[in-house]
Amino acid sequence: MRARDLEHFYAPRGVYGDYVSGTLKQFAQAGGGLRIINETALSVLDRAAGIEIRLADGANLMADAAVLATGHEEAAPPDRPYAMRLGCVRDTDLDPDAPIMILGTGLSMADCLADAQP
Repeated sequence: MRARDLEHFYAPRGVYGDYVSGTLKQFAQAGGGLRIINETALSVLDRAAGIEIRLADGANLMADAAVLATGHEEAAPPDRPYAMRLGCVRDTDLDPDAPIMILGTGLSMADCLADAQP
């Protein structure tokens, strides 16, 4: 499959981001048990009453669960110089004639495939 063929399979990042953001906002507004908080978390602690999240503004939140979503790495890992990650096309000099394997699906896979094209 060529990189240009992927445009038929995946929405552009901005469109997908708008969709996810809008869906989460609707769920939060409908009282679905979701609160959207834009703040820096300083710590996440496992307590008897649940998960305690300490925020940079001084607030403490209690939750039943927490997800640590770190996103994509932006620097090459020193112990794995053969990796290619989104935004890190220069991690590895790829032989244009060598076969490659990309693990994953969705937009990140599509980005890596597009970056790997000569």
